[in-house]
Amino acid sequence: MAAGLSDVALIGADYSVYTRIVRIGLSEKQVAYTFREIDIFDEAEKRDHRPLHPFGKIPALIHGGRTVIESAAILRYLESHCPQPSLFPGAPADLAIAEQAIEVVNSYAYPVLVWQVYVPWSRASQEERPAIDFKAVADETRACLDFFDKGLAGRTYFAGDRFGAGDAFVYPVVCYFRQVPWGEQLLASCDALQTWFGRVADRPSVLATRFPIERASAE
Repeated sequence: MAAGLSDVALIGADYSVYTRIVRIGLSEKQVAYTFREIDIFDEAEKRDHRPLHPFGKIPALIHGGRTVIESAAILRYLESHCPQPSLFPGAPADLAIAEQAIEVVNSYAYPVLVWQVYVPWSRASQEERPAIDFKAVADETRACLDFFDKGLAGRTYFAGDRFGAGDAFVYPVVCYFRQVPWGEQLLASCDALQTWFGRVADRPSVLATRFPIERASAE
C-alpha cells in the first residue's frame, strides 16, 4: 500500500473512460482501494450518487472523509499524497505536452471519439453498423488523432520517457475508438500513436483495468 493513502474508495463503473483513468493512476501508484460500482445510466443510481458528485458523474474518490471529483483533480490529489512514481513530469515542456493531452481528451477526443463514433456504433445492430456514416465528425476526429500522433513523435510516452497522466487519459479513449472499423483504419495511418498504444496496452495497470468489451474479446 502506498504511504499516506489508506481507506481509499473509488465510485465508478468498469465501462467508464474516466473511471478507468483514475484506476490506472491508482494501480500505477500501487494504492489499495475499494471499488464501488454504480450504473450511471440508471436514473435511480445516478440520483443517489449526486450527494458525492453534484452533476451525477463518475468517478468520485473518497479518502479521509473527503470526496474528490473529476479525474484530473483526482490524479493530482493522488500525486500530492503519493509523489512516486510521479504521473506528472517536472520539466515544463514535458508537463505542457501531458497537460495538453488531458485537455484535448476532455474537450474534444472524448466527446468525438467515444460519444460520436464508438457509442453510435456500439448501440447499432450488426446489420446497421456498415451503414453508419462518420463524415460529420471526420475532420474533428482527424484533428484529435493528428494531435496525439504529433505529441508522441520521438517520445515513448506523452510525458517523455515515463508513463504518466497524459497516457492514462488518452489510452481509454483510443481503446474504445479502435473498436470501430472506421476508427481502426484511421489509426493505421498514425505510426507514433499506434506504437504507443501497443506499448501501453501491455502495462499491468492497463491490463488490470480492462473494459468489459476488452475482456469479452479476449475470451
